[in-house]
Amino acid sequence: MSLQETFIRNLKYYRKQKRLTQNELTLKIDMGLNYINGVEQGTFFPKPDVIDKIATALEIKSAQLFDENKEQPGILKNIPDSTIETITDMLLNKLRPSIHADITNALKGMAQ
Repeated sequence: MSLQETFIRNLKYYRKQKRLTQNELTLKIDMGLNYINGVEQGTFFPKPDVIDKIATALEIKSAQLFDENKEQPGILKNIPDSTIETITDMLLNKLRPSIHADITNALKGMAQ
C-alpha cells in the first residue's frame, strides 16, 4: 500500500470515528469546499501544514495518519450510520426502564 493510500485509509477511519462528514472536516481546517473529498479521492495530497491541521481537528497525532499497521475494526467498516443509530436507539429503549428505576430509587434514598 502506498503512503497516499495509507493516509487516505486512515483519514477516512479517523474522520468517521469523529462522526464528521468530509465537508465538516473541511470547515474545521478552513480549506475550500470539498477539499477533504479531493484528498480522500486521491486527487491531491495535502501539504505538511494542512496534515497538521487535519490531525488537530481529528484530535490525533499527524503520524497516526501514516500508520500502515493501524488495526481498523472490520465489524463497523461498511455499516451505514443510520443502522448504527437504529441499534443505538434500540439499546437505549431497552435500558431506559432500568435507568429510570435506578434514578427513582436513588432520589427516594436521598429524600429519606
